[in-house]
Amino acid sequence: MLVAVWIALGIGAASAIGGSALVVSRALRAWRSLRALARSARDSLATVESNAAAGAERGAALARKSGDTTAAVTRLEGSLATLAVLRAAAGEAGGSLRRVRALVPRK
Repeated sequence: MLVAVWIALGIGAASAIGGSALVVSRALRAWRSLRALARSARDSLATVESNAAAGAERGAALARKSGDTTAAVTRLEGSLATLAVLRAAAGEAGGSLRRVRALVPRK
């Protein structure tokens, strides 16, 4: 009977040691996974931060280009107004020329 108790005690001790080893190995795996998750999150946040900084730079560049575009549109409107005046003057000169040519006999 004493042998049965020692066998049962040995099986119990082996089960406790095996269970403890399993818990330790699972805890170690969970710790490593948590560290990998933290590292991945840190890298992802760094990527997001760099992308946000690049976006801010692009936004500032677009704002500068918008100012340049506004100035170019203003110059273009001035040039178009000048073109309209020159076309009107050319039309008047062409009309006078046509009237004079109408008086000149043709062959």
